Amino acid sequence: IALTLLVSHDPYPTLPSLLVLLTVLLGNGLRYGQRLLLPALIGSLAAVPMVVALRGWGGALVPNAGTTLMLGLYATVACYAAYLIWQGDRLRGRLRALSHRDKLTGILNRRALFARGEAIFNMQARTGRPVTMALVDIQGLAAINQRLGFVVGNRVLREVARALGPSSGAL
Repeated sequence: IALTLLVSHDPYPTLPSLLVLLTVLLGNGLRYGQRLLLPALIGSLAAVPMVVALRGWGGALVPNAGTTLMLGLYATVACYAAYLIWQGDRLRGRLRALSHRDKLTGILNRRALFARGEAIFNMQARTGRPVTMALVDIQGLAAINQRLGFVVGNRVLREVARALGPSSGAL
């Protein structure tokens, strides 16, 4: 609100201070991601009509072609920045999901198993509930891979993980 009032009192007719307002409002969207994306976008686009109304209400500066062009540029940049924030969050989420799963089998990889194990042991330390860990060695997997191929071997790994169940941490 304070920035909107300051921009409305900008002495220049083309409102170069709108870019400062855009930077501040959408900076929160970039910093905090999608959680604040919609409020930042609505705030940045709602500030523009308020600026024009406040400037016209006092009779100080009536919008001219330069102001209209700046407002259009402002709205375009705001929407494009919102799109980039949304895409960045979506790609970060996808990368996070892919970094925890083996590409071929879809089973949790070593990094994810260590992270899940740490979380389980931390919960056990807080609650005192017992925890059981099982390490499974699939005998003959190398022979299956050599004889029938890696596609069948990966299917065997997925089926063993499914048989252990989702509570096992393998899935």
